[in-house]
Amino acid sequence: MVVRLAVDWKLDCVHEPIAFYRQHGGNESYKHRSRFVEEMGSWLREMSEVESIRSCSNWPLANNNYIYHSAVDQVLLGNKKTVYGLSKELPWGKPKLKLLLSMLFPTYYILQRFRH
Repeated sequence: MVVRLAVDWKLDCVHEPIAFYRQHGGNESYKHRSRFVEEMGSWLREMSEVESIRSCSNWPLANNNYIYHSAVDQVLLGNKKTVYGLSKELPWGKPKLKLLLSMLFPTYYILQRFRH
Protein backbone atom coordinates (compact mmCIF):
# COMPACT_ATOMS: atom_id res chain seq x y z
CA MET A 1 0.00 0.00 0.00
CA VAL A 2 2.78 2.44 0.91
CA VAL A 3 4.55 1.88 -2.41
CA ARG A 4 1.34 2.54 -4.34
CA LEU A 5 0.68 5.72 -2.36
CA ALA A 6 4.25 6.92 -2.94
CA VAL A 7 3.75 6.77 -6.70
CA ASP A 8 1.08 9.48 -6.67
CA TRP A 9 1.59 11.29 -3.36
CA LYS A 10 4.47 12.98 -1.60
CA LEU A 11 5.23 11.09 1.59
CA ASP A 12 7.40 11.93 4.56
CA CYS A 13 9.02 9.56 7.00
CA VAL A 14 9.31 9.25 10.75
CA HIS A 15 12.86 8.53 11.87
CA GLU A 16 11.80 6.65 15.00
CA PRO A 17 10.16 3.25 15.38
CA ILE A 18 6.40 3.62 15.67
CA ALA A 19 5.59 -0.10 15.62
CA PHE A 20 7.28 -3.42 16.24
CA TYR A 21 6.61 -6.91 15.00
CA ARG A 22 7.84 -10.26 16.13
CA GLN A 23 9.18 -13.01 13.91
CA HIS A 24 8.69 -16.54 15.16
CA GLY A 25 7.77 -19.98 13.89
CA GLY A 26 4.06 -19.21 14.29
CA ASN A 27 4.03 -16.28 11.83
CA GLU A 28 1.85 -16.86 8.78
CA SER A 29 4.77 -16.12 6.46
CA TYR A 30 6.74 -18.94 8.15
CA LYS A 31 3.88 -21.40 8.42
CA HIS A 32 2.89 -20.88 4.76
CA ARG A 33 6.24 -19.99 3.18
CA SER A 34 5.29 -21.08 -0.35
CA ARG A 35 2.21 -18.86 -0.31
CA PHE A 36 4.30 -15.96 1.03
CA VAL A 37 6.82 -16.40 -1.82
CA GLU A 38 4.02 -16.65 -4.39
CA GLU A 39 2.40 -13.44 -3.11
CA MET A 40 5.76 -11.64 -3.11
CA GLY A 41 6.33 -12.71 -6.73
CA SER A 42 2.85 -11.55 -7.71
CA TRP A 43 3.47 -8.16 -6.10
CA LEU A 44 6.82 -7.79 -7.88
CA ARG A 45 5.28 -8.64 -11.26
CA GLU A 46 2.52 -6.10 -10.68
CA MET A 47 4.92 -3.39 -9.52
CA SER A 48 7.33 -4.05 -12.41
CA GLU A 49 4.70 -2.55 -14.70
CA VAL A 50 4.89 0.80 -12.85
CA GLU A 51 7.86 2.68 -14.31
CA SER A 52 8.40 4.94 -11.30
CA ILE A 53 8.71 1.90 -9.04
CA ARG A 54 10.71 -0.29 -11.42
CA SER A 55 13.24 2.51 -11.99
CA CYS A 56 13.75 3.09 -8.25
CA SER A 57 17.32 2.46 -7.12
CA ASN A 58 16.10 -0.09 -4.53
CA TRP A 59 14.19 -2.19 -7.05
CA PRO A 60 17.04 -4.73 -7.42
CA LEU A 61 17.02 -5.22 -3.63
CA ALA A 62 13.33 -6.14 -3.70
CA ASN A 63 13.96 -8.57 -6.55
CA ASN A 64 16.94 -10.14 -4.75
CA ASN A 65 14.83 -10.51 -1.61
CA TYR A 66 12.24 -12.41 -3.66
CA ILE A 67 14.91 -14.66 -5.18
CA TYR A 68 16.35 -15.36 -1.73
CA HIS A 69 12.97 -16.27 -0.22
CA SER A 70 12.16 -18.43 -3.26
CA ALA A 71 15.43 -20.28 -2.75
CA VAL A 72 14.82 -20.76 0.98
CA ASP A 73 11.43 -22.23 0.14
CA GLN A 74 13.14 -24.62 -2.26
CA VAL A 75 15.75 -25.54 0.39
CA LEU A 76 12.94 -26.53 2.74
CA LEU A 77 11.31 -28.56 -0.04
CA GLY A 78 14.62 -30.33 -0.73
CA ASN A 79 15.08 -29.00 -4.29
CA LYS A 80 18.82 -28.35 -4.17
CA LYS A 81 19.21 -28.07 -7.94
CA THR A 82 16.65 -25.24 -8.01
CA VAL A 83 18.37 -23.60 -5.03
CA TYR A 84 21.67 -23.64 -6.91
CA GLY A 85 20.06 -22.01 -9.96
CA LEU A 86 18.42 -19.30 -7.86
CA SER A 87 21.58 -18.64 -5.87
CA LYS A 88 23.45 -17.92 -9.12
CA GLU A 89 21.09 -14.95 -9.64
CA LEU A 90 22.04 -13.35 -6.32
CA PRO A 91 25.06 -11.10 -5.76
CA TRP A 92 27.74 -12.37 -3.39
CA GLY A 93 26.90 -11.81 0.24
CA LYS A 94 25.51 -13.49 3.34
CA PRO A 95 22.21 -14.62 1.75
CA LYS A 96 23.98 -16.31 -1.17
CA LEU A 97 26.53 -17.94 1.12
CA LYS A 98 23.76 -19.17 3.39
CA LEU A 99 21.98 -20.79 0.44
CA LEU A 100 25.12 -22.45 -0.86
CA LEU A 101 25.93 -23.79 2.61
CA SER A 102 22.39 -25.11 2.96
CA MET A 103 23.11 -27.45 0.04
CA LEU A 104 26.08 -28.96 1.92
CA PHE A 105 25.00 -29.02 5.56
CA PRO A 106 21.80 -29.90 7.39
CA THR A 107 19.18 -27.35 6.36
CA TYR A 108 17.85 -26.58 9.82
CA TYR A 109 21.31 -25.75 11.18
CA ILE A 110 22.14 -23.33 8.37
CA LEU A 111 18.76 -21.58 8.35
CA GLN A 112 18.79 -21.09 12.11
CA ARG A 113 22.46 -20.16 12.40
CA PHE A 114 22.55 -17.42 9.76
CA ARG A 115 19.37 -15.37 10.01
CA HIS A 116 18.72 -13.03 7.06
